[in-house]
Amino acid sequence: MKKILYKCLTLVFLSFQYSVTFAQPPQIDSLIDQLGEAEAFHELGNYERDENKNFTKAMGWYQKSLELVQKTDSVEDLAMLFNSIGLSYKADEDPENALRYLLKSLKTCEEHQLKKLALYPLGNIGGVYERLKNFKKAEEYYVKSYEASKIYGTKKSMLIDLNNLGNATSALGKFKIARKYYLEALVIANETNDKSYLAHIANNLGAIAFLQQNYEKAISYFRDALKIREEMGEQEDIPSCWSNIGETYEAMGNPHKALEYLTAALELAQEINSLSDIMNTSEVLSRVHESIGNYKSALQYHHLSTELQDSLFSIENQKQITEMQTKYETEKKEKEIKLLSQEKQLQAAELKENRIMLFVFAGGFLMVVMFSFLLYNRFRITHRQKKIIQKQKEVVDEKNKDITDSIRYAEQIQHAILPPEEYCTQTLSDHFILFRPKDIVSGDFYWVHETLSGKVIWVAADCTGHGVPGAFMSMIGNSLLNEIVVEKGITTPGKIFDELKAGIISALGQTDALGQSKDGMDASLCVWNKKNNQLEFAGAYNPLYLLRKDAANSNLKNKGFKFHSNDLAELKADRQPIAFEEGKDAPFTTHQIQLEEGDSVYTFSDGFQDQFGGPKGKKFTAKRLKEMLLSIQEKTMPEQKLILNETIEEWKGEDEQIDDIVVIGVRI
Repeated sequence: MKKILYKCLTLVFLSFQYSVTFAQPPQIDSLIDQLGEAEAFHELGNYERDENKNFTKAMGWYQKSLELVQKTDSVEDLAMLFNSIGLSYKADEDPENALRYLLKSLKTCEEHQLKKLALYPLGNIGGVYERLKNFKKAEEYYVKSYEASKIYGTKKSMLIDLNNLGNATSALGKFKIARKYYLEALVIANETNDKSYLAHIANNLGAIAFLQQNYEKAISYFRDALKIREEMGEQEDIPSCWSNIGETYEAMGNPHKALEYLTAALELAQEINSLSDIMNTSEVLSRVHESIGNYKSALQYHHLSTELQDSLFSIENQKQITEMQTKYETEKKEKEIKLLSQEKQLQAAELKENRIMLFVFAGGFLMVVMFSFLLYNRFRITHRQKKIIQKQKEVVDEKNKDITDSIRYAEQIQHAILPPEEYCTQTLSDHFILFRPKDIVSGDFYWVHETLSGKVIWVAADCTGHGVPGAFMSMIGNSLLNEIVVEKGITTPGKIFDELKAGIISALGQTDALGQSKDGMDASLCVWNKKNNQLEFAGAYNPLYLLRKDAANSNLKNKGFKFHSNDLAELKADRQPIAFEEGKDAPFTTHQIQLEEGDSVYTFSDGFQDQFGGPKGKKFTAKRLKEMLLSIQEKTMPEQKLILNETIEEWKGEDEQIDDIVVIGVRI
């Protein structure tokens, strides 16, 4: 779902520029006659930045303009020049200097009450923060820009602001708010008949509908976007539209319809040589073919996607290396010119010296020569050191790439062993699974299986550690569960955990010897008999929450439950892990519960409640989680998942996610 959102939000950010558009390269003399020196140099800088992507030349023209503007009282020209310099640094991938100059532009506008011109730096500052993936800050500045646009701007500037606000809030997971912004933008785009924006916004609304599992609505929006693209003749954007429709049909469980659109998307992408569309569409085609058992085609498309991913990565790296080399050569030439200029000045000074100072000058000249030699020698050493550092950096980058690629491949393997969403829906019916790894791969995992006798078994497990070590443990746990339940046919929760504990101790060679591994997992396991609504539960440190109307006065009384309100009952887990721990080798307890229609059962790891954040940087806590589950009981299970995800994202804010998270909710 995240992938389709990223693919649809094609208009992530539009900058607020302030420049003249040239039909052909400008002539300096005629431009100076037309605009004056300061403004002409400003526009030449904009031309080099936007048309030639030569940021070094652009900065040269901006510097000349700045020297002239600072001699005048034109604060408007100064504010717009700072804005242009900031945009040049942003385009040159230098966000620190970009923010410095854009904030200078904003400060100049605020100090001199240039409220209309403030539109430019406000929106562009938001764009830099969005590039830095600081979406909260980006939203803050986009809101300010939009408020100013409503008073001083045009419908076009309001349209840009609303679109950027929709993108930022989408990235923050605030889908309802994002949809509101996109709909407001849609009204303006219709009023101004801006077809390009109408297509972008339709795509974005389709992505939001997809994430909210409103697939019919998503397809409607994607078809609207496709129709506009076809009317405009924009072939380069049509493959992604077809691909989005195909991916939505895949989510609806209609693989044959999905293949129809995805195949058309791939053919057109190959015809126009759109590498990114070929890569993305091949990846989805691989997944769809795999789902219908066509493994040969699935493998072919997977290879195509992987090869293009590597190719695009190489192209991007080569582009960055070329830009760095150009920048280095330019700076080197400037240094050489500066050294030659200094030498000429020394020679001129030598001719002016009189005969009396000849010996003094000779001594001074000798010192200058020695200094020049030392400077040159130092330059050679520095240049040699730079080469060594660059080679070392290339080695480190290559190793980092290999490691990251390996971890990415491990992520694919881990996702492959997790039960597919379609299977979970088929077995658990009305449910949700919130799965948020801290790193690329996860130490938390979930496992779902339905026996031939109609028993549904699900596990929410939290392995020791996270990232790669945790992922290894999760794969051991998954393999052992398949062996215990599927092969041996054991379906009693306590016995499953006993077998799982023995398997982990054996696999890791755990004993009571000092320094031995104590790795393992905490987990909760449910076995639901659909025929008689009987639920069996076992827990290793992780409890079970059951929400039922008037639960405290129901048949749950005197069954080992602890009641936190009239409607929420908690069944405590055994205080022992699924691993070796000295003094904790008792069999796991199996609890039996008679479920009723409308009951909601929740199992989870501790990642959600232990997340730091909020206004005081404290843990979310189990108490808040219980209160939240009580407050959302009237919502559907998919809605509950969205609310839980948005809540933990807002609670976390800009802080790091401290642990993997898995939460499973099932409504009877």
